[in-house]
Parts: sequence; C-alpha cells; structure tokens
Amino acid sequence: MPDIKTPKLIVLVLILSLATLVPGWMRLTSETPPGWIFTAGLIAFLLNIVIAILGLRTPQKWWWAIYLAASIVIFILAGFSTPLSALLTLPRTFL
Repeated sequence: MPDIKTPKLIVLVLILSLATLVPGWMRLTSETPPGWIFTAGLIAFLLNIVIAILGLRTPQKWWWAIYLAASIVIFILAGFSTPLSALLTLPRTFL
C-alpha cells in the first residue's frame, strides 16, 4: 500500500466537505429529487469514513480516530456528511 500522508488526507477532506455543500444548495435552488440528495450525502459520508480510516494508518492516528468518531456522531445526530460541512452550514442556518 502506498505511503499515506496526513496533508493529502486533509486536502481530500476539504474537497469532500466543499463538495457536500453542492447538493444542499441544489436542493434550495432547484427541483432536485430528495432521493438523489440523500444518495449523494450518503456516498460523501462513506468516502469521509474511508478517508478517516486511512488516516488511522498515519502517525496522527489519534487525531484521525477522534475525527472518525466525530464524523459518525455528527452524521447520526445532525445528518451532515462531514464535520466541516456541519461547521460551514450550521452558522448560516442560525443567522
């Protein structure tokens, strides 16, 4: 297996988090079917979990374990695919 570096994984998390905002905006601005939005969110969540599991193979495994746990809790409680997408969306919701 190729050497996994934390900076590469962080970039993947950032890209994935920004990409998960698109279906939410599409839901608000167009008539996108809810099933498609749910499927996109679920796929993003699963990709996020894979990235976090890959992070467990880095020297920063404790941080990635915390990120993995936070991702699962936030998905179950609030339905967000990534913790970063929750941080980007929730403040706008309450303003």
